[in-house]
Amino acid sequence: GKKSRRNPNCMSLAWCAYTLSKSLANARFRELEPSWRQQGITAVSVHPGFVLTDMNKRNGVPKKGVEMRAIMPEVSGHAVAQLCIGLQPKDAGKFLDWNGNTLEW
Repeated sequence: GKKSRRNPNCMSLAWCAYTLSKSLANARFRELEPSWRQQGITAVSVHPGFVLTDMNKRNGVPKKGVEMRAIMPEVSGHAVAQLCIGLQPKDAGKFLDWNGNTLEW
């Protein structure tokens, strides 16, 4: 039989591309953020939560073995907006979840 070229750690090629794009966006943020901070800009990277969208087929399960409660887009959007309103200069450069908890890079 034909051997699969699929990476066993990826759910699909689309999922691999998505996670790679997020990794690159976070790396770029970490590269640029110090210069923004020097200009008095408070910037953070935010994980909006596992949001029910057409992209994840509204199935509420990010991947096998991962427990995460899915949320509606309007809940995530409101929480992220409130998070941004409350940002302080001491928050600059952090990676936060939609509830304001600090995540590890």
